[in-house]
Order: sequence, then structure tokens, then C-alpha cells
Amino acid sequence: MDKTKLLDLARLRDTVVDVDGEKVRVREVGALEFAEYGQLLKTDRLKATATLIAACVINDDGNPALTIEEAMTLARSARVSMPLVTAIMELSGFGDDDKKESDAS
Repeated sequence: MDKTKLLDLARLRDTVVDVDGEKVRVREVGALEFAEYGQLLKTDRLKATATLIAACVINDDGNPALTIEEAMTLARSARVSMPLVTAIMELSGFGDDDKKESDAS
């Protein structure tokens, strides 16, 4: 095992998403953030989406770009929130496999 390579694999990846002409940087969701998202999803889908967006929409320096209140505003719009959530999930390893499974059924 190469410890350096393993630790490098654990770094959160990021990408830039085009949301209606606006370039937005997102990063993959961390394990604890994903657990919180999953718990919230059971009771409050809007807050779950906002929590995910608030954690994963970042500035160029890697810090969160939005407050939870600002993220709630974005979460209310499917046109804005869905491209962000889709990119976050794909970066996190969830998007592509889920699509393939649903297409196969």
C-alpha cells in the first residue's frame, strides 16, 4: 500500500458547473455531510438539498460560497438546484451508476 496515493485519493474533487450561463464551482460531498444529507432527506427534502448545496458550492479558495439561507433560495428552484446536485453526486461517485441502473430496469 502506498499511503501517499491512498491519502491523495481521499481529497475532495471539484468541478465547475454551468447553471444557466453562470459558472459555479462545486466539490464532492464528504462522508459526514452525505450522512447528514441522507438523514434530512427522510424528513425535509428542501432542507436536505439546501444543506448539500451550502456544503458543496465553493469559492475558488475551496471555502463554502453560500450560507444555508442562500442555499435554501437555490434549493427552491429545480432549474438551479438540479444541475448543482447532479454534479455533486457525480463527483461523489453516485450519479453515473444510478443512471445506468435506472436505465437498465
